Amino acid sequence: MQFYSINNQIQEPDNKFETTKEYLIKYITAKNLIIAAIVFLIIISFILWSSWNSFKKTNVEFSITGPKDVISAEETTFTLFIKNKNSKTLLNPEIILQYPSGFIIKKSNQPFEKFGDNGIRIKLNQLKKNESREINFEAITSGNRGDLKNLTAELEYQPQGLSAFYENKAAFSFYIKFVPITLTLNAPEKIFNNSEVSYLLNYVNNSDKTYENLIIEVSYPNGFEFLQSEPLPLSANNKWLIDRLEPGKQGTLLVKGILSGQNNEVKSTIFSIKSSNDEQAQTLNSIEAKSLIKDLIFSIESTVNDAQQNYSANLGDILNFKIKYKNVSEVNLSNVKIQVNLINDVFNIQSLKENQSGYFDASTNSLLWTSVNLPSLANVNAGDGG
Repeated sequence: MQFYSINNQIQEPDNKFETTKEYLIKYITAKNLIIAAIVFLIIISFILWSSWNSFKKTNVEFSITGPKDVISAEETTFTLFIKNKNSKTLLNPEIILQYPSGFIIKKSNQPFEKFGDNGIRIKLNQLKKNESREINFEAITSGNRGDLKNLTAELEYQPQGLSAFYENKAAFSFYIKFVPITLTLNAPEKIFNNSEVSYLLNYVNNSDKTYENLIIEVSYPNGFEFLQSEPLPLSANNKWLIDRLEPGKQGTLLVKGILSGQNNEVKSTIFSIKSSNDEQAQTLNSIEAKSLIKDLIFSIESTVNDAQQNYSANLGDILNFKIKYKNVSEVNLSNVKIQVNLINDVFNIQSLKENQSGYFDASTNSLLWTSVNLPSLANVNAGDGG
């Protein structure tokens, strides 16, 4: 009996140990689950907080749109688009739009201020989450057919709660496909220094619109001295008025002057046709002539009946021409030829008399002197003449 009793006493602790072990397992499991749940909630909260407080520059959409082809001097609509896809509000967004020469902004649905010579600044209010803004502006572009024009824009802003400023950029390109008034210009590619130059401008209205009070304006290079023009200028010898230019009609402008400069210097002369004679006038078209200056090596002067200036002749008058030549270079010249072309039909060729044995070519109405009939032309040294 005692032995049995002892066995009972020994077995009792084993039952208590098993009970405690099961309890601890259950306790630890429950505690781990609670801890895991807390950690999970912390992670989820952190993810949500990070998501709410994060900012990505790529989540700010910014673009410029408009037509790919435009007509010169006609109003065209362009659009700046912004959208904030971040959770943070964009504070004090500001746009700097840069445009090409010949681009004039007429109006916009958003106030703007001038920025430099070819730009505007647009200041906006804050841009909240998923909020977008569309800025439309009407502009006129002038230029030549086929000209490529570029618009560029920069958007600067500060995300709410952050100290840093961010910047997004956008760009847009378009072509000029049609010019209502075309210009052609006849000008010399090369000209001797300090000699007379002529510019002949032709303009044509290719549109179905009638233009009134147009202005042709010329920008002369340094070293140009105005002599005369047809028709006469308005003022400063560089502006001409076109009262009316109907569809399909055309006209011409002839400008003459003296052009001087350094040897091998390129002189640029620009003719522009504008909508009116004021500072806000738009340029409908422009054309440029470039002339290369070359030093004169041989000068020729002619006089009629010993007149010092322009001579006015009457029908039946006898005209005595004198030609003076001189080697104005620093080198000796040999086998010089001098040719005079009689290009007007008013001359009576039958009455022509030659004093210096010049050769007359009836097929071209020209006189030619060479060293054969004028020996002094065989060698004309520097500074010599006749």
